[in-house]
Amino acid sequence: MEVAEPSGEGVDGKWLYWVERGTHEAHMEDGTVRRMLKSGGPGAVVAENQTSPTAVVLDDQAVFWLNSGHPAEADGAVMRASK
Repeated sequence: MEVAEPSGEGVDGKWLYWVERGTHEAHMEDGTVRRMLKSGGPGAVVAENQTSPTAVVLDDQAVFWLNSGHPAEADGAVMRASK
């Protein structure tokens, strides 16, 4: 699996989660949160079209990440998706 600039990794008992920040051509609005089994295999999209996602934090039921947003706007947000 090819990964574009992964960062913000998080690991639980089964999965590895990471974010891909997005591209300058899309104004960083095409970021993605992904996961893959720790044992290997294909990755899966958890969330797409995120605005410059960064840090990943996990609990038993969900994955959380920070969308940094646009530098000139106050539009950053903490996001959540069920595992």
